[in-house]
Amino acid sequence: MRQFVALCTRGVYTKRQIVAFWSLGGGKVGVKDRPVARRILPLGNERDHGYTIVKVASANGVKVELHDLGGTGPHMLMSHANGFHGLCWKPVAANLIKRFHCYAHDHRGHGDTAAPKDWKVAWSGYAADATAAAKAVAQKGGIIGVGHSMGGATLLLTAMKHPELFRGLLLYEPILFPDDVRRPANRPNVLAEGAARRKPSFKSLDEAIKNYSSKLPMSHFTPEALEAYVQGGFRKGDDGLMHLKCSPELE
Repeated sequence: MRQFVALCTRGVYTKRQIVAFWSLGGGKVGVKDRPVARRILPLGNERDHGYTIVKVASANGVKVELHDLGGTGPHMLMSHANGFHGLCWKPVAANLIKRFHCYAHDHRGHGDTAAPKDWKVAWSGYAADATAAAKAVAQKGGIIGVGHSMGGATLLLTAMKHPELFRGLLLYEPILFPDDVRRPANRPNVLAEGAARRKPSFKSLDEAIKNYSSKLPMSHFTPEALEAYVQGGFRKGDDGLMHLKCSPELE
């Protein structure tokens, strides 16, 4: 178990804390929860990261981008934090592919999964995306879910409704609060304010990497982790600039 935890956290943060490992019952996954052609549209390797991509149907007409990061063994689904995307897990998957078949998805509004027009941000939507991805990679005996922050919470929400999909969950800083803990309505949200100030555009990806590597928290990322975030987190606009796929406002 210690070796597994070390592998899952290597290369992403300097301070590592595994918050929860939730072992679920070993229920069997039904045929209806297995990937079928009508629910998955293979797109091939048309993007430069070289991994297989599929689109999975989620709620509200969303098509979830699901990345097959390769490997052999039990299926592992990696669920990203708010403001990030599935390909941020590339450096982690690189340490696991000899023991696990790794997948990662983009939640709506992140990476290459578009959010519905005028969609009001809600946990139910993000949870639906994680559920769609988990069902797409389902296997007998359950998969292993790995989640960070928002991604940890969406896996938990999925597991609450579909425990048979998982054999276990490994979560880093999942967003969980006791029922008696509530944020006062007028209390500032430091994280939200910081995200709103995030620079949304750069002249190049190299400029973005240089900018982020000098500021917390990304200055703590390994070069591989930061490059994975930038490579998968920007798209070129008509103005020639590189723009964040997840807007600061949504984050």
